[in-house]
Amino acid sequence: MSFEINGLTWTPETADLHAQDILAAMNAILSAQGLPPVAATPANALWLFMLAVGSKEQTQDDDLSAAINSFNLALCSDQQILNLLPIAGTSLIPGAYTLVNLKVTAGGGTTVVPSGTILPYGSVNFLTTSGISLTTSGVGFVNAQCDTLGPIVVPASGLTAFGVNIPNLSSVYNPTAGVTGRDTETANEARQRLILGQTIGFNLNGTQTAIQSIPGITAAKVWFNIDTVNNLVLTGGIVVPPRHCRIIVAGTDASGTMIASNYLQRVTCPTDGNSFQTYTFLSGQVFDVFYDTAVTQNVFAKVYYDNTQPTQSGFETLIDEILSALTFDIGQTISAETIIEALVGFQYASIIGAEVSLDGVSYSNKVLIDGNAIPGISSVAVIGG
Repeated sequence: MSFEINGLTWTPETADLHAQDILAAMNAILSAQGLPPVAATPANALWLFMLAVGSKEQTQDDDLSAAINSFNLALCSDQQILNLLPIAGTSLIPGAYTLVNLKVTAGGGTTVVPSGTILPYGSVNFLTTSGISLTTSGVGFVNAQCDTLGPIVVPASGLTAFGVNIPNLSSVYNPTAGVTGRDTETANEARQRLILGQTIGFNLNGTQTAIQSIPGITAAKVWFNIDTVNNLVLTGGIVVPPRHCRIIVAGTDASGTMIASNYLQRVTCPTDGNSFQTYTFLSGQVFDVFYDTAVTQNVFAKVYYDNTQPTQSGFETLIDEILSALTFDIGQTISAETIIEALVGFQYASIIGAEVSLDGVSYSNKVLIDGNAIPGISSVAVIGG
């Protein structure tokens, strides 16, 4: 792989290529002196020496290439990925154990289930995380955790018996499916997360992607205020209180619960917004997740073309249709470059520039969109110049 360093392109070479370079340089000197060239043959000691030097230079090339690749997320080694994680402000996502919530019913007497009581499940076991004591015919709930890390799937009623005799027990089972655990993130999985930008930061890309994948949601943005004292104020005066998240979505979550569920699977800090969904944990704890629905913010555009160059009739309408059809992310800054990039390859006029505006009066090179808005091109003026 070649690399550009200070405007020069550097390409690693093999021992043979290095030797050929040395040979060419030597023969150029010999030719200038009117001397015969050196031949690249195994019988020639000078050529063998050049190969030896070339081999050493190949090793240096390999080392330099590895050093350069150590900052290339797609090419560096797994160990180098682990070294880069702290620089990116993240770490391997730890594994998690599957959790289930058990309904325990007592029979004709007091029933005591100690903490750590085993429930066999295939090749693994679940252990109660706390104890419970019930009187005759009493009903209670207790959590149990798998003893094996990873995605152990437990359907509703998958656990129906303790591994030891519990006096006066009438029944035990899990009314709902377990919360499936996960394996510890591998270096290669972390590599892909880094490439996709899914590291914890201002806009929490991983959580954002999960919310955006909800049916009916077309876009999502999650902002996190890391400050413990001061508000984070987004463009447009959108306030995120200290240690809070602000979720902005476009579209509708028809389920009425998945925004909260997908958020709380990844983040548990408080949220702020004008709408909310309620999520109930297995423990019975109720947690409200607040969010906002994105509004549309109009953007006006001026497109300049070279009126000394040939144009095709109706090109202004084509420009208007192309720009009006553009889709943008929540809070995405719109610039002249945004407009010009959309018109790359436009063959019906020579585009020479663009400007944008939020009010159709004051135009500039770029406009900042409110943190809770999706920009849309609402008006296009095509001007010759």
